Amino acid sequence: MAELPATLSEIINRDTTFRGRRSFEANGRSLPKEEITGNVIYICRTSSDGREQHPVFVSGGNWCDLDTGYTTIKDGRGLRHTIFISLTKDGGLWARLGADRKSQDWMYREEADFRFQTTIIDQDSVDFLRAVNYLDYCVLTDLTVKVWAEGGWHPSYLTMFDPETKETRVISFKLNDGCFVQTAFSLSRDKQGLFCDGGKRNTCGLRNLPERRHVSHTAFIQVAKLDPSGVDRVICETGHTRNQYTFYGSYYHVYVKLADCPAPWESRDFGHEAKLRAFPADDGASDMIIIPDPTQTSLSDGVIKGWQVFAKIVSIQHEVYLQVWRPLQDHENIYSLVGQTYYKPVELRFHEVLLSPAQQIRIRKGDVLGLYFPKYNPVAWSTVPCAYEMQRFRYIESPSALDKGMAKQFNAPGDGWDACRQYSFKAVFGKQFLSVVAQFPRNSTPLSLPVNEPPFK
Repeated sequence: MAELPATLSEIINRDTTFRGRRSFEANGRSLPKEEITGNVIYICRTSSDGREQHPVFVSGGNWCDLDTGYTTIKDGRGLRHTIFISLTKDGGLWARLGADRKSQDWMYREEADFRFQTTIIDQDSVDFLRAVNYLDYCVLTDLTVKVWAEGGWHPSYLTMFDPETKETRVISFKLNDGCFVQTAFSLSRDKQGLFCDGGKRNTCGLRNLPERRHVSHTAFIQVAKLDPSGVDRVICETGHTRNQYTFYGSYYHVYVKLADCPAPWESRDFGHEAKLRAFPADDGASDMIIIPDPTQTSLSDGVIKGWQVFAKIVSIQHEVYLQVWRPLQDHENIYSLVGQTYYKPVELRFHEVLLSPAQQIRIRKGDVLGLYFPKYNPVAWSTVPCAYEMQRFRYIESPSALDKGMAKQFNAPGDGWDACRQYSFKAVFGKQFLSVVAQFPRNSTPLSLPVNEPPFK
């Protein structure tokens, strides 16, 4: 854990205000044009003697090239900054900072004795927040924080990062001599800011606390140091004294929006997880088309570039067509065939089927998955409770010829323990068809295309 200031006065006297610059200059020179395209991030650090050093820059390329997960940005000094990126369905690209898995540390409720301190947003994260230009910000947390000073005083404080001004502020109780002052501050209901309340005599509105019964604008907790029984505390012998705090939760995440990117796919696959399941175990079904779950539809237009399947049985008679069906508007249980992929498993395990550009299937929002086994079904499946009637699988027994675009009337099963099912196969999306001409010379062989890596964005 980082060393924290020993006393409240030490941190109050420290210059905690960030003095940044937003010019495209570094070390006294203007950056070349190619260095300021995309994302150029300035990291301003302060030396031990308090004097500001020259900023260094980080060229991170295009934010929209990133995907959900951890990424590392390396600055001009070789220092690495690791952040978690979250790409949302609307195309927003957010960086996540903060702390989690803290349920064993953040476990105090109305604590009056234990001295507690924790760092939620470390200095490296603060440097990142000060350096980057973000579009929006918010807090997601289950943390409950409340600090009381009633009929007394104690030197507990929070340091908060203001995402609007990029300054750090200290939140504390103003020292007072009155034994009838009652003040308490806490996280607001939406966890974005602080709320202050108290009796007729209170210190709300002082030392960066919001006014009484008001909520501050969004601010991020950097450090908490809570010491209700410290040597500097004030306890009045007359009247009620309550020097306490609550700090209870498991995670505190800060999100800052780095870019508005083209909307990604609502999901990169759909279907049920391709894993080992109870069936088939010679269930007797044969020559049948099944739509496992008509309510599980594609959330957007796209292209299927592959399939994931778990084969439970392998034999000469176990083969399957993995299909996409499109419901006809205003026609109940009538679907038209969009496309299909023939697959015959040769091993009892998880399989990933990759499609060439010519085999990829273009789908629309609202399409559903199906499978057709001319003989017997090799794909594992299991039963699940039905939430509602539309969730029941649909089927056709002994179908006639199947051609692309052909419409078929499906049947629904009656009540039964197996009316709702999950089959172990799913479609994997790519964003568009790969262009042979655009990506390869004219003499390239189409079969040499890296079809297992179509672009998602």
